[in-house]
Amino acid sequence: MQHRLLRILALVFFVSTLANAGVVFSGSFTGAFDPANWTLTNNNGGDGYQVVNSPTSVSVFGADNGVGPNITTFWITSPASGTVDVDWLYNTYDCCGSEWDPAGYEINGVTSQLSVSNGNPGVSQTGEISFSVNAGDTFGFYVYSADSILGRGEITITPGSSVIPEPSTVGYLTTGLVALWFGRRRWFTR
Repeated sequence: MQHRLLRILALVFFVSTLANAGVVFSGSFTGAFDPANWTLTNNNGGDGYQVVNSPTSVSVFGADNGVGPNITTFWITSPASGTVDVDWLYNTYDCCGSEWDPAGYEINGVTSQLSVSNGNPGVSQTGEISFSVNAGDTFGFYVYSADSILGRGEITITPGSSVIPEPSTVGYLTTGLVALWFGRRRWFTR
């Protein structure tokens, strides 16, 4: 009986450690991904900046100082290979719409736009993005300012909605199910 229990506990541990396998960054700005470990760059003398809203939310604002074009990037080097899975929210404060301040993500200096360019100021855009990175790749989020005047663009990053639960959550669930199974089995064998 003890050997069977040890095998089940080993299985529970194995399942719980695999629960987050493959997710490198899920939008939680803690530990290795603490905002202090990221780098903010403005490539052409812009005044873009980032704001840490909470441990699970960072906003990157593009330039608006008349020095453009400019790309404001908030980036980090990936400590492992896997998936980046985040939700994003885009807003523009530019009077002429999002086409002047588009935003997206970047891997090793190659940008991929997430916001839709249009002439509608004040319209929020949102979505979820998942992409793969290798250990040592740089990745991050950017706002491009075509003219750096008449208002900034902003992208806010938060945890992705499809992120697998933490290993402890899966472990608790699995332990509970195993306990129910043992209880059921014991009750019926009386």
